[in-house]
Amino acid sequence: MHPLQSIVPALQGAGLLVVLLGLNLHLFTGSIPGTFIYSQHEVLAGEWWRIITHPFVHVSWYHLLLDTSAVVILWQMLSSRSPLQRLLAASTCSILSLVFALLFSPYISQTGYCGLSGVAHGLVTLFALSCCSAPKRDALQSAVGLILFLAIAAKSGLEVHHRRVIFTSLHLGELGQPIVHAHLGGVVGGMVSWLFFPDLLQKPALPRRWANLTCRTRRAK
Repeated sequence: MHPLQSIVPALQGAGLLVVLLGLNLHLFTGSIPGTFIYSQHEVLAGEWWRIITHPFVHVSWYHLLLDTSAVVILWQMLSSRSPLQRLLAASTCSILSLVFALLFSPYISQTGYCGLSGVAHGLVTLFALSCCSAPKRDALQSAVGLILFLAIAAKSGLEVHHRRVIFTSLHLGELGQPIVHAHLGGVVGGMVSWLFFPDLLQKPALPRRWANLTCRTRRAK
């Protein structure tokens, strides 16, 4: 292993920490986040950086810990993919989370949008589908992946249907006004990432993956 490879994870972690602290200074003073969250009015007025910064902004320390820990754990669980592939996948999930929120949420124009929960839902989806399609998978791994995918998709669908986060009573801190449509957008982003950013250990071509899905569908019928 090249000496630089051993410090890359540390540099990534340090960079993420700096970004999170820099964009969440309001948590130290107990004030409301404003400058870096996604706000439709401000973005249309020219504050385009909010499109990039909003996922890293959180409304409470609990919100920050919950989202960040989930994304960091999932980032490590997807370690068979290169950092660039994982970054592309996370970015895709973030973009589609925002798109779904803008298209379908009745709250985003009122409250704005921030947080990494959409990205986390997307990375869970990507991990689940990767388990189902790993070249050396066994029946248990495929079953776990399928169950996890169905669970995260069902959770997101139910949240959109009821327009609220399920298991709200189990949370230990403030989450603001969750934009549940962003969770569903993240799930779609995870599916898109699975199709277009294949695992390094698999290296399947996109047409071949579609062909495999078609064959499985025909067999199921």
